[in-house]
Amino acid sequence: MIKFSTLIVLFCLLAGCSDDNSVVEEDIFNLSIEITSPFDIKGDIASSGGNIINEDDHTILRKGVCYSLTAAPTVNDLLIEHEGVATSFEVNLENLEFNTVYYARAFAETTNDIFYSDEVAFTTTNECTLNVFEGDVTLTTQTEVDDFASNNYCRITGYLSFSQENDSQDPIVDISAMSNIRSVDSFAVVNTNLESLEGMQNLSIVSSNIFIDRNNLLIQIDDLSNISSSLHSILLNQNFRLTNVNGLSNINRLVEKDGRGPYLKVGGADSLTSLSGLDEITFEDENGTLMVHTLPLITNLDVFSQISGKLSTLEISYMDNLQNIDGITSITGVNDSFRLTNNESLLDFSGLQNITNLTQNVLIKNNDNLFNLDDFYNLQEISGTVQIVSNEALVDFCGIIDAIQDSEDTNFEITGNQFNPTYQDLLDGTCTE
Repeated sequence: MIKFSTLIVLFCLLAGCSDDNSVVEEDIFNLSIEITSPFDIKGDIASSGGNIINEDDHTILRKGVCYSLTAAPTVNDLLIEHEGVATSFEVNLENLEFNTVYYARAFAETTNDIFYSDEVAFTTTNECTLNVFEGDVTLTTQTEVDDFASNNYCRITGYLSFSQENDSQDPIVDISAMSNIRSVDSFAVVNTNLESLEGMQNLSIVSSNIFIDRNNLLIQIDDLSNISSSLHSILLNQNFRLTNVNGLSNINRLVEKDGRGPYLKVGGADSLTSLSGLDEITFEDENGTLMVHTLPLITNLDVFSQISGKLSTLEISYMDNLQNIDGITSITGVNDSFRLTNNESLLDFSGLQNITNLTQNVLIKNNDNLFNLDDFYNLQEISGTVQIVSNEALVDFCGIIDAIQDSEDTNFEITGNQFNPTYQDLLDGTCTE
């Protein structure tokens, strides 16, 4: 029979072994890892990292950051390993999807286990940094469009132009494959067979110009609605089936570039029923250009109420149903070219009452229902070449009397109106029948 004292000794020995095992197990599992919150987050890349704590008694086989579109990512998901022995590390998470939520954890794998940090979430932007085309791109056929799209570029440092020849045997009808484009310097669509701009829905940055001209089948440009950058110019011209310009509604500022003022021209759109979409556009600098012409369904210019100050050019022409121009009351002068022509429904110039100077070239012509020039009552200077011609109802020039008194080097032509005073008549105060 084993004595009681012997049992006690054996128990103590076993207990001692058990304690030793506990210490080993504790050492093994005492390692931990922290994640560095993602930073420098772009559309296709972000940086993160980790810091391994209490690694002394462990053999680190690999470490890095794993990430996924779903929560709790593991090393079976996407991962970037960090090479080297440092316990604090950073890595770049590349080839991310744009505008997407990701979940990330730092990890450290030992001979016994894989240790994960807490999880963090981050959202990529629309900014492209990786797959960039350097230079300008002009695509003239559908085949060229498809071939270029296969490269999946997300940014073009120069301009992107879709511009086909007349009577093309391979017309441009579809640019939907270009949907990875996020940023260009300038964007042009000229003389194509496109009905929409599907494929440009992810384009958010245009640095210089938007130029959409002579696209006879183009109905809408809604796919430009993500563009929110400041740019220099917008030209929409001779797109006869275009019904709206809502796709430009997130553009709110046109700026000077290379010494040229902001530029906005809209014209030649027989089906355009509204200019809504241009409501928020301002000119950051003076000496800008505003040209509106040949929009037979437009009755007012209220959308331009945010454009203010002195312009270089103001042209309103061939607007058959334009009832008023009250929307441009914030314009205070025109330095180079002022043209109001062929606006047969316009009864007066209310909207121009804050203009103080018209210089260089002034043309007021073929506004058949214009009766007087009273709305120029704040005009202080009118000079250069001034033509007021063929306004068949115009009988009253008294609104410009004060402005011409001190005018020098002015070439006046007043003909074809109901009343046609000479320049000397106006100087003498004879300004109406």
